[in-house]
Amino acid sequence: MRIAAIQSNPVIGDIARNAAMLAESIQAAVDNGADLVLASEMVITGYPPRDLLLRQGMVEAAEAAVSELAATFPATTMVIGSPRRVVDRSRPAANSAIICSNGGVTAACDKLLLPTYDIFNEDRWFSPGTGGCWFEHDGTRIGVLLCEDLWQARDVSVDRDYEISPAGQLIEAGCDLILTLSASPFIRGKLRTQLDLIGQFTRRCSTPLVCVNQVGGNDELVFPGGVIVSDGSGTRRVSPLWTPWTTLVDLASGTLEVTGGIDSAGRLQPGQFGDVPDDPMSEIYEALVLGIRDFVAKTGHSAVALGLSGGIDSALVATLAAAAVGPDSVLGILMPGPYSSSGSVDDAMELVGSTGIRHLKIPIDTAHQLVSSSISSQAGDVEGVADENIQARLRGLVLMAVANKEGSLVLATGNKSELAVGYCTLYGDMSGALSVLGDLLKTDAWSLARWINQNHEACGFDSPPIPINSIEKPPSAELRPDQCDQDSLPPYEQLDQVIRCWVEREMSVDAIADQLGMDMEQVRHWTGLIDRNEHKRNQAAVVLKISPRAFGSGRLMPIAARDSSANRDAGATTPRSDSGYEATRPV
Repeated sequence: MRIAAIQSNPVIGDIARNAAMLAESIQAAVDNGADLVLASEMVITGYPPRDLLLRQGMVEAAEAAVSELAATFPATTMVIGSPRRVVDRSRPAANSAIICSNGGVTAACDKLLLPTYDIFNEDRWFSPGTGGCWFEHDGTRIGVLLCEDLWQARDVSVDRDYEISPAGQLIEAGCDLILTLSASPFIRGKLRTQLDLIGQFTRRCSTPLVCVNQVGGNDELVFPGGVIVSDGSGTRRVSPLWTPWTTLVDLASGTLEVTGGIDSAGRLQPGQFGDVPDDPMSEIYEALVLGIRDFVAKTGHSAVALGLSGGIDSALVATLAAAAVGPDSVLGILMPGPYSSSGSVDDAMELVGSTGIRHLKIPIDTAHQLVSSSISSQAGDVEGVADENIQARLRGLVLMAVANKEGSLVLATGNKSELAVGYCTLYGDMSGALSVLGDLLKTDAWSLARWINQNHEACGFDSPPIPINSIEKPPSAELRPDQCDQDSLPPYEQLDQVIRCWVEREMSVDAIADQLGMDMEQVRHWTGLIDRNEHKRNQAAVVLKISPRAFGSGRLMPIAARDSSANRDAGATTPRSDSGYEATRPV
C-alpha cells in the first residue's frame, strides 16, 4: 500500500482554491503510485474557520467540494478533513475526516475530543463524534484520528482529563494502521514533544501510525506542517517543515518505508528528512517568517511598511519581513524627532544597507511643534508623558499615511515585554495590522537577532543584517533627553521572568516572588501593570503566536476587573484611558 500524506497550506474559507490545490497534490500523488491519500484536518475550509462555519452555505460548500474530489479520483481512496452537517446533536456540524472511494463519499469519522483551551473553541461549532472510527482498505483495517484525538492535550502545558481515549478505541478494534489528520499550531518546543508522544504510543501498541499536519499561517496562528511516521523501527519526521509537501510512504508487513516526497511544484524528491531542529531560535525564526509571509499574502497585500528607529525591535522585524516577502517589498520609514540621536539614524541606515529594503526619511520635528503649540494654546503646556505620546502618535500617523498611499500592510514592531506592561502608545507605535514580536520577550528578541546574524547565509543574507549597535546599545524610546527603558522598567532579564510566570504559567504573586527571589511589592506592581493594560492589548494588532500563552484569542482576560487574590490596592487597579506606561521608543 502506498500512502500519500499531503500537508497543504489552505486559505481560510476559500473552498474552491483549497480544493483545487488539493486536487493538484492528489493527482501528483496518484501519478507516483499512491492508492491511499491522507490530507490534513479541515483542509477544505482551512483551520481554524471559526464563525465562518455559522455562515449559511459554508459547510454545504465544503461537503460539495469533497464529493467532487471523490468523483474526480474514483480509483483512489482518500481521507480528507472537512466540516460536515450532522443532525440530532448538540451542534449542527462535525469536524470530520471524510472517507472517499469508488467515486463517492463512503464514510465520515467525526472528531471525538473537541479542545476548548488556549486558542481552541471547537465546542462552539462542532458536535463530538459518537465513537471510534475505522475503515477497510485492501484487507487492512485503518483507524482514523483527528488531532486532539491523538494528542489529548499532552503536547501542551494544559491539564485535561478526557474520559475516553480515541486512540485506545482503535487499538481495541484491532486496527492495523492509524492515520491522523492534524491542524496543530506552532508553539516553541511542541514539535519535539509531539514526536516523543507518537513514539511512546506506537511502542505501547505496536501499530504503525502516519500523522500529517497543516502548514501555513492563518491570522495569529502558524502551522509548521510535517509528516510523522512511526512503527516498530522508530519514530521520525519525514517531510520538511514550513512548506507544502506530499510524503510517499509504503506500508508492508506492518513497516512504514518512506519512498520520497513531492514538493509544491509537483516534483518528485528522494529520501526522507531529519529530526526536529534542537535549536529553539531556528524554529522561532521559521515560524515568524512564515507567519508574516502568509498574513501578507492571504490578506491580499504584496508589500509591508514599518517604522525604523535604529533599535533592536524594528531592526529585527525589518529583517524578518525581508526574509518573508523580499527586501523590495519592505519599506522602512525613518521618522527622527526632537530627541532622536544621530547614532540611531545611522543604525537604521546601516540596517537598510544590510537588508536591501527600501526606505524613506520623514522627520516629525515640525509636526511635533505644530501639534504641541496648538494644544498648548488651549490646554496649557504639554509636557511629560503627554508630549512623548504626541511624538509616538505622529509617527503612527506618518506610517499609516504612507502605507495607505502605497497600499501596503503595516507591521507593528513592539515586543511582548512592552505589550505586557503597557510600555507602548495606543495609536502610536502600536499602529499596524500584524504584531510580529508581540509574543517574543525582549530577551528573546536579542537572542533571535544574534542567531540571525550568526546564521545569516541560511536566512538568505550575504552578511549579518542586524547592526551590532542595535543589539548592544541600551534600549531607549528617545522621546525625551537621555531617556533609557530602564528609567521606567526593571532590567528586562528580570521583567521577562515575571511575565513568563504571570502570563504564560498563571502563577500567583506569592509563588512568583518566592521562585524569583523578588520583593513581593515589586511583583505586585509589575503584575498589576500587566493586568491594567489589558485595554491596550484589546486594541493591538494581531500577535503572531509562538508561546504557550500569547496575548490575543488564547488569553481572554477582562478589562474592567480587579484581582483581589493579588492583594493589590483597589484604587491602583482601576483602568483609565492610556493608563500604564505610555512612552515608548519610536517605531
